[in-house]
Amino acid sequence: MFDIVNMTVMVLLCITIIYPFLNVLAKSFSSDVAIAIGKVLLYPVEFTMSNYHKVIFSSSFYYSLRNTVIVVVVGTVFSLAIVLAAGYALSRRMLGHKWLFLIVLFTMFFSGGMIPLYLQVRALKMYNTLWALILPGSFSVYNMILARNFFLQLPDGVLESGAIDGCNELMLFSKIAIPMSKPIIASLTLMIMVSYWNIFMPGVLYMDQPRLYPLQVYVRQVVFASQASLDSSVLGESAISELFTFSYEGIKSAVLILATLPIACVYPFLQKYFVKGLNMGAIKG
Repeated sequence: MFDIVNMTVMVLLCITIIYPFLNVLAKSFSSDVAIAIGKVLLYPVEFTMSNYHKVIFSSSFYYSLRNTVIVVVVGTVFSLAIVLAAGYALSRRMLGHKWLFLIVLFTMFFSGGMIPLYLQVRALKMYNTLWALILPGSFSVYNMILARNFFLQLPDGVLESGAIDGCNELMLFSKIAIPMSKPIIASLTLMIMVSYWNIFMPGVLYMDQPRLYPLQVYVRQVVFASQASLDSSVLGESAISELFTFSYEGIKSAVLILATLPIACVYPFLQKYFVKGLNMGAIKG
């Protein structure tokens, strides 16, 4: 009975997740008339690629996609380097490492808040630059803890043998610890990429030029513009004329699919490391 109830609940949950996605996907390939009269449910009606054509050849979409790709690539490399280095350092028995770990952990629960961070970004001349989207969120205490716990589970004999052979800490980290840490690196890479790809609030707070908006801010502007009867102050007159010449729902659906597709394509290649890395990095404290 438990298995039946469990499977029924999971099937219903999957339907609630899959159905809206299929509906959006179908609308993105359907004509304006079919969407307007409510014919589109799970499959395209009057198949067309015009919605994607309008979005892809929109300069606003190009700039937002370019900005997000730059932020994801640079931010992932930068954040991964910081998190792995900090996690390895705090996993070693150096003087005061427990107190240093508690100090870092304190920032996970208490922060200065939005206004001090905004003032700091302005003071560092990062306002209206992509660095404002990369640097403030580059160090995640949660990711650092996962990396630290993973390094704590590495065999002590391997690191000790490297030290006996003359390796310093930097060589132990780069030559021994990192090659043995592929599962946690893959897990952290996926999580960091997703967080940078979905970055939204920093784009709203630190950007006032549409050409610097990340992709998620652009998606929000597209949805808001269609709901606000195409207020030209949201995206600008040029973006409105590029996108919303004919329909709203088809364009919105195409933008949502294009914003989701890249991460959906990356995830299967890192999935086999994801669960293993999280489990190994979450056991030992």
